[in-house]
This record gives sequence, C-alpha cells and structure tokens, in this order.
Amino acid sequence: MNGTALLVVLLVVFVPLMAFVGLGLWARWLCLRTAAPRLLVYPPASLPAVIAALGLAVGMLRAGRAIGGGDAELGHKARMLGQGVSDAMNCTAVGMVLAVLATAWMLGLTWRYRWSRR
Repeated sequence: MNGTALLVVLLVVFVPLMAFVGLGLWARWLCLRTAAPRLLVYPPASLPAVIAALGLAVGMLRAGRAIGGGDAELGHKARMLGQGVSDAMNCTAVGMVLAVLATAWMLGLTWRYRWSRR
C-alpha cells in the first residue's frame, strides 16, 4: 500500500471518528458551562454517531456473511461483500452530513446560550 492510499484510509477512518467525538465533547461543554437544555443539545450531537455506527455494524455483518458463506458462488460472495461495504460507507456519509448539520445547530445553541450574554 503506497502512501496516498494509506492517507485516504486514515482520513476515511479518523475524520468521522474525530467529528463525532468533537460533537460529543462540545455538547458536554455546552451543558456544563451554560443553561442550555440537555434535550436540545445531546440528541443532535449523538444522532450522527449512532447512525454511522449502526450502518457500519450492519454493513460489516453483511460483508462478513459474504466472506464466511461456504457454498455460495464466488460472484454472489463478491456482490454481497460490495453491498456490505457500500452500506457501511453510505451510512457513514449520512452520519457526516448529519454531523455538519449538528455543528450548525450547536453553533446556534452556543451563540444563544453563551455568546449572546456578552
């Protein structure tokens, strides 16, 4: 694996993870430092991570069944493996879009409960 491929793999794995962790830490900070209602902060911050994790689990289970299947045709295994990887990547992409929307939501809440007091 050359350097560019390794960089792409690291970006695909760590950028969503860091986005979800960052949203969670931001939500915790906002609830501890301000009077922001937890019901408005935590669900939007955690929904992208839940959707991405659920899609990743379902996609990898489907891909694992394709690899572990004993008497299926090779073409069928390849198609199932591709579908599993596709499901995992699509759900992660939806999670990242929701993370961008959650970031905008959190900016609005931070402005409302923290920055507008000054």
